Amino acid sequence: MPQQPTFRRDLEIIGDSGRVGYTRRVTVKDPMANKYYRISQFELRLLKMLDGNLDVGEAVAKLKAQAHLLQCIAKSYEVSRCY
Repeated sequence: MPQQPTFRRDLEIIGDSGRVGYTRRVTVKDPMANKYYRISQFELRLLKMLDGNLDVGEAVAKLKAQAHLLQCIAKSYEVSRCY
């Protein structure tokens, strides 16, 4: 059985890198390669889900389900505020 991808624990999440449109970005430092990457918060959440137990497809499906749940919660909150 092939090994599932795993997010490297040595990568450093440096912080907020601003916005591109509506998407917030973070900077990730790879200390082994001495390189920096700007990725979206969505991409960071996806990468952090790669713990060796899920394959990429399963992680994407799980993240989509969480996003859908958050949208439902936000919609119900907005409706309750209107009344």
